[in-house]
Amino acid sequence: MLCTLAIDLPEMFIPHVEETLKVMEPLLTFWYDGEVRICAISSIPHLVKCAVLGVSKQEIRPEWTSQMFAHLIKSIRNCFRLEINLSILGILKTALKQTLLVSRELSLQYFAAQNGKGTM
Repeated sequence: MLCTLAIDLPEMFIPHVEETLKVMEPLLTFWYDGEVRICAISSIPHLVKCAVLGVSKQEIRPEWTSQMFAHLIKSIRNCFRLEINLSILGILKTALKQTLLVSRELSLQYFAAQNGKGTM
């Protein structure tokens, strides 16, 4: 449900990104049900996208988003190390790729804004 809200209503979901990450991150390694892991993994790029929108709308600090991203990358690396299901590893790879693309967008927007202010 949370993933669906982040996908369908990203602008409205911005205030809930941090709380949702706190719920979803432990589910990345929820060993009792693969579907739960898949949902948690699939939500990560969408939550990062909501954070990017939050930064562009000045509702979320870029520093928090950078810390969140670094923490998510560590969590995703841990998932790669622990996951034994090949189909879930494929989903994890796709989610990592999407997360990196979204974070690249964040970096480009942030540096463009900094250069527009006359600072580097």
